[in-house]
Amino acid sequence: MPDDKNRLRAVKFRELVTLFLNNEGIPVEQRKNAFKLSERFAEDYPASHLTGLARWAVMTRNERTLDLSGALDAATAAARQDKKELAAVVAYRAARPVSEAYVSMTFDTFAKVLRSEQEHAH
Repeated sequence: MPDDKNRLRAVKFRELVTLFLNNEGIPVEQRKNAFKLSERFAEDYPASHLTGLARWAVMTRNERTLDLSGALDAATAAARQDKKELAAVVAYRAARPVSEAYVSMTFDTFAKVLRSEQEHAH
Protein backbone atom coordinates (compact mmCIF):
# COMPACT_ATOMS: atom_id res chain seq x y z
CA MET A 1 0.00 0.00 0.00
CA PRO A 2 2.76 2.56 0.71
CA ASP A 3 3.97 2.11 -2.88
CA ASP A 4 0.58 3.13 -4.24
CA LYS A 5 0.51 6.17 -1.95
CA ASN A 6 4.00 7.24 -3.11
CA ARG A 7 3.09 6.69 -6.75
CA LEU A 8 -0.07 8.77 -6.32
CA ARG A 9 1.91 11.61 -4.69
CA ALA A 10 4.41 11.50 -7.58
CA VAL A 11 1.65 11.63 -10.20
CA LYS A 12 -0.13 14.49 -8.41
CA PHE A 13 3.11 16.49 -8.23
CA ARG A 14 3.77 15.83 -11.93
CA GLU A 15 0.26 17.12 -12.68
CA LEU A 16 0.94 20.30 -10.69
CA VAL A 17 4.25 20.85 -12.51
CA THR A 18 2.51 20.37 -15.87
CA LEU A 19 -0.30 22.78 -14.95
CA PHE A 20 2.16 25.38 -13.68
CA LEU A 21 4.27 25.27 -16.86
CA ASN A 22 1.17 25.37 -19.07
CA ASN A 23 -0.07 28.39 -17.10
CA GLU A 24 3.31 30.04 -17.75
CA GLY A 25 2.79 29.55 -21.51
CA ILE A 26 5.05 26.50 -21.81
CA PRO A 27 3.06 23.78 -23.59
CA VAL A 28 4.15 20.53 -21.96
CA GLU A 29 2.29 17.31 -21.31
CA GLN A 30 2.79 14.48 -18.89
CA ARG A 31 4.19 11.31 -20.36
CA LYS A 32 1.31 8.95 -21.10
CA ASN A 33 1.03 5.98 -18.76
CA ALA A 34 2.04 2.68 -20.24
CA PHE A 35 -0.45 0.00 -19.27
CA LYS A 36 1.34 -2.87 -20.99
CA LEU A 37 4.99 -3.87 -20.87
CA SER A 38 5.10 -3.70 -24.64
CA GLU A 39 4.06 -0.02 -24.45
CA ARG A 40 6.59 0.77 -21.73
CA PHE A 41 9.46 -0.75 -23.68
CA ALA A 42 8.42 0.58 -27.09
CA GLU A 43 11.20 2.47 -28.82
CA ASP A 44 9.20 5.71 -28.99
CA TYR A 45 8.03 5.67 -25.33
CA PRO A 46 9.56 8.78 -23.70
CA ALA A 47 11.83 8.38 -20.70
CA SER A 48 11.19 11.98 -19.63
CA HIS A 49 8.20 12.61 -17.36
CA LEU A 50 7.26 15.73 -19.35
CA THR A 51 6.98 15.85 -23.12
CA GLY A 52 6.72 18.71 -25.60
CA LEU A 53 10.08 20.38 -24.99
CA ALA A 54 12.40 20.26 -27.99
CA ARG A 55 15.74 20.30 -26.14
CA TRP A 56 14.88 19.22 -22.60
CA ALA A 57 14.28 15.98 -20.77
CA VAL A 58 12.51 16.83 -17.51
CA MET A 59 11.96 14.44 -14.63
CA THR A 60 9.87 15.21 -11.56
CA ARG A 61 10.54 14.00 -8.04
CA ASN A 62 8.28 14.07 -5.00
CA GLU A 63 10.43 12.59 -2.26
CA ARG A 64 10.75 13.46 1.38
CA THR A 65 14.54 13.12 1.13
CA LEU A 66 15.87 14.29 -2.19
CA ASP A 67 18.53 12.12 -3.80
CA LEU A 68 20.01 14.83 -6.02
CA SER A 69 22.67 12.60 -7.53
CA GLY A 70 20.21 9.84 -8.37
CA ALA A 71 17.64 12.30 -9.70
CA LEU A 72 20.16 13.98 -12.01
CA ASP A 73 21.48 10.60 -13.17
CA ALA A 74 17.91 9.60 -14.06
CA ALA A 75 17.29 12.88 -15.91
CA THR A 76 20.57 12.53 -17.82
CA ALA A 77 19.68 8.96 -18.78
CA ALA A 78 16.22 10.13 -19.91
CA ALA A 79 17.81 12.87 -22.04
CA ARG A 80 20.14 10.34 -23.65
CA GLN A 81 17.28 7.92 -24.35
CA ASP A 82 14.99 10.67 -25.68
CA LYS A 83 17.84 12.24 -27.70
CA LYS A 84 17.53 15.57 -25.87
CA GLU A 85 20.39 17.99 -25.34
CA LEU A 86 19.50 19.15 -21.81
CA ALA A 87 18.25 17.49 -18.63
CA ALA A 88 16.67 18.84 -15.44
CA VAL A 89 14.80 17.64 -12.38
CA VAL A 90 11.85 19.45 -10.80
CA ALA A 91 11.79 18.42 -7.16
CA TYR A 92 9.03 18.88 -4.61
CA ARG A 93 9.76 21.39 -1.87
CA ALA A 94 7.95 20.56 1.34
CA ALA A 95 5.15 22.89 2.42
CA ARG A 96 5.70 25.22 -0.55
CA PRO A 97 3.67 25.92 -3.69
CA VAL A 98 4.79 24.25 -6.91
CA SER A 99 6.15 27.62 -8.13
CA GLU A 100 8.81 27.31 -5.42
CA ALA A 101 9.88 23.77 -6.29
CA TYR A 102 13.57 23.14 -6.82
CA VAL A 103 14.96 22.77 -10.34
CA SER A 104 18.30 21.00 -10.56
CA MET A 105 20.65 20.44 -13.44
CA THR A 106 24.31 19.70 -13.83
CA PHE A 107 26.73 22.61 -13.95
CA ASP A 108 27.52 21.66 -17.56
CA THR A 109 23.83 22.02 -18.46
CA PHE A 110 23.68 25.35 -16.64
CA ALA A 111 26.68 26.59 -18.67
CA LYS A 112 24.93 25.53 -21.92
CA VAL A 113 21.80 27.45 -20.92
CA LEU A 114 23.83 30.57 -20.08
CA ARG A 115 25.81 30.30 -23.32
CA SER A 116 22.59 29.97 -25.31
CA GLU A 117 21.11 32.99 -23.55
CA GLN A 118 24.22 35.06 -24.32
CA GLU A 119 24.04 34.07 -28.00
CA HIS A 120 20.40 35.12 -28.23
CA ALA A 121 21.02 38.41 -26.39
CA HIS A 122 23.35 39.75 -29.09
